[in-house]
Amino acid sequence: MPSRTLGLKLEDDDPWDVDQAIFDILVDVLEPDSTLSLQEAALKLDALFPTKRSEQEKPKETPESFLWEFWGRFVKTAQQIPHDSPAQDQLVDLVLALKSLDNPQTLEIWGRKVQLWTDLPLLGPELTEAWNCESCLDLRIIPPALMCMSSLCTAR
Repeated sequence: MPSRTLGLKLEDDDPWDVDQAIFDILVDVLEPDSTLSLQEAALKLDALFPTKRSEQEKPKETPESFLWEFWGRFVKTAQQIPHDSPAQDQLVDLVLALKSLDNPQTLEIWGRKVQLWTDLPLLGPELTEAWNCESCLDLRIIPPALMCMSSLCTAR
């Protein structure tokens, strides 16, 4: 396992098991000495989507709920990474790896049909919420990765 030099924290004493899994994958791929490729990380993250998980013991969340939490974890992780760290670029490249996955799944989010990962559903609203949050008014804490991810939401 790679050493943990970024010092990323989940900041939740009792995290949802899927949020913990998302965080663990992000940490694994973002650390400088990681052996996990962006493509492998994208596939692992994709496997956490509710329709792709095999959990039988508890009800699964809706796709919309998952995506809201998923992108929230990305944003919270990006906010912990120094602006000049290569991990910021890695985070954007991971979003591009997700976007390029060849496994289209059509979802209906907020009354609109979207493609999972290809359209990056709910990333834009999550970034808007992060940008507008009261504690984020100091622009020094808006990481470059968030700005780059925001441009990915509007690029077609």
